[in-house]
Amino acid sequence: QDGVHPLDAEAQHLGAQLGLDHLRPAVGAHGGERHLEGVGLARAVGVKTTALVMMVRRGRVERLAYGLYRDPGAPLTRWTPYVTAVLWPQGTTGVLSHETALDLMEVSDTNPTKIHLTIPRKHRPRRQPPPGVVLHFADLTPVDVGSVEGLPVTKAARAIRDVAEANIGPALIRQAINDARQKGWLEPKDADALMHELVAAVKL
Repeated sequence: QDGVHPLDAEAQHLGAQLGLDHLRPAVGAHGGERHLEGVGLARAVGVKTTALVMMVRRGRVERLAYGLYRDPGAPLTRWTPYVTAVLWPQGTTGVLSHETALDLMEVSDTNPTKIHLTIPRKHRPRRQPPPGVVLHFADLTPVDVGSVEGLPVTKAARAIRDVAEANIGPALIRQAINDARQKGWLEPKDADALMHELVAAVKL
């Protein structure tokens, strides 16, 4: 229908499929809408657990994580695990960080086998994160957070500081700074300052 946002249409479709009226699109605070349309994610709000269990058993919806469901008819994309990770925390939105942030920015040769996700320090989930997700706890500021393809991602400087603290190795850190400078994720003066900062901290 004209004037209907694709996400609203998607939620209506899933709601109709479920026979329930209380589904809303799983839209993160920092965005990600561009992929939600393709991934077909929806977060169940006010839906009876027994109804969802039955629909999952019948294959009419797929459970990705606690409170997160997708329409099996929607195509899976490379972004599905990232969107799932970002939307998984209840009560907050996760930010892709550390090696994952560098990988998404195509900065350095880091090739993470896990998805690194940062959530606020005070947010302590009771449930385990989705498989393959590593949690970090930090209070990020708006200055720390940018986006890649609409997903919330720590900016290059923050991501590089994080992996430096995790002792990823000086060669990869230097490469990350140089790549970030060349690809425009870091201004030249900021790249130089970050290099000097990490040398002084004995990280390089």
